[in-house]
Amino acid sequence: MQERLKNGFLSTITKLGKDCEQEESFEKAIECYERGLTIDNLEETFYQCLMICCQNLGRHAKAAKIYHRCRDTLNEILGIGPSHETEAIYKKILASGYHQRE
Repeated sequence: MQERLKNGFLSTITKLGKDCEQEESFEKAIECYERGLTIDNLEETFYQCLMICCQNLGRHAKAAKIYHRCRDTLNEILGIGPSHETEAIYKKILASGYHQRE
């Protein structure tokens, strides 16, 4: 029952975030996806959406930090790296003029 409620909540968060993105309310979408990560920090879709919203707002450095947060979380907990889709989003961020300073 608890898992079903969690999944329903995450589904609602995703839908709300996507609706906000369509309305170009990227700040509100960011709030939704951040809320989703507080419930499930392994849901890579939330990281992807956050990166895209930040990029749409011109916050390339923040989008890159979200990528690193995703990468580190997945590696630490699951021992895996980000998906090809997440990597592609990150490469777009780098191509948009943000230069990594690690």
